[in-house]
Order: sequence, then C-alpha cells, then structure tokens
Amino acid sequence: MNKQQIVANMVKEGTHTRQEILEKADCTPAALAGYFSSMRNAAQFTDAPVYPVEKEIDGRKVFTAMTFEDAEARRAQLGLDRCEVPKEAKSPKERYEAAVKRVEKCINAANKAVERFNNNPESEELKLRSEKAEIEFRLAQIGLGRCEVPKEAEEVEEYELMDKNTKLEDKIDSLVEDGQ
Repeated sequence: MNKQQIVANMVKEGTHTRQEILEKADCTPAALAGYFSSMRNAAQFTDAPVYPVEKEIDGRKVFTAMTFEDAEARRAQLGLDRCEVPKEAKSPKERYEAAVKRVEKCINAANKAVERFNNNPESEELKLRSEKAEIEFRLAQIGLGRCEVPKEAEEVEEYELMDKNTKLEDKIDSLVEDGQ
C-alpha cells in the first residue's frame, strides 16, 4: 500500500491526529499537505467522502473525512473563507510564553554560533552565521518586548532570561570590539 493510500485510510477512520498520520505513513509534512490536496480535489470532483477535515474530538485534533459539500457547509457555518483554517486566538499568557521560548532558543543558537566563529575566526560562513543568529536574537527580543507580561509570570524566570540576554550581548560586544 502506498503512502497516499495509508493517509486516505487513516483520515477515513477519523481517529488519527496529524502526528499519528505522519508517523504511520512515514511522510513529510509537505507530502501530507499534497496528499490532503489530492483528497480535497477527489472529493470535489467525484462526490467521494474523502475531504480531510480536522476536528477536535475528546480533546484531540483528529482528521475525519466528509464530502466536499459537507465540508463547504461546515466552513460556511464556522464563517470561514474556503482557504482559511480555524485557529483559536492565543491568550496574552500563551503569546508571552511563546515569545520567551523563542528568545531562549535564539540565545542558545546565538551562543553556539558565536562559539563556532570563535573557534574558526577566518571562516566567512561562520561569521555570517553568527551575525544572522544575533539578528534573530534581537528580533526575538523585540517580539518579547511587544508582549503583555502576564501577572502570573514569575520574576525568577524573567531575571534568568535577562541574565542570559546580558551574557550573550557581552559576547557579541566583545566580538565587535575585537573587530571580528
């Protein structure tokens, strides 16, 4: 059985999440999107109940299959354009937590990039990668600065993050001072 058929069967079962489908079919997210597109086209032009729709059932987001007409009626009921996907708005706390995670990820990436460049200062590629990591870090800081800080955010976490920021900024400043 080919991967597309595995995906179609799992969607028809209506009990599998995106991750489960990806794992069982052993395909990439891009390939899965292509399979879903083929299924939507088949549903539209053949009236077959193979249109993949993501629904929340028992707290899990699973894919189910329906006819093209049923899927269009569902979209109209939800007030969506044909190309929109329903998304729940993130709370200020969730946005803040995501921004903090992004800053932490960028700090780690920038630290590694600076370290690699320090180990091989002649490498133009490593120099550019460290500059890119620095830019990503600064963009993440800007994004975090735009977030509303929830009252529940612990001061300890904020100080730890500020300490990591300061250490990275010191490393970057020392590279600039050394003319690298």
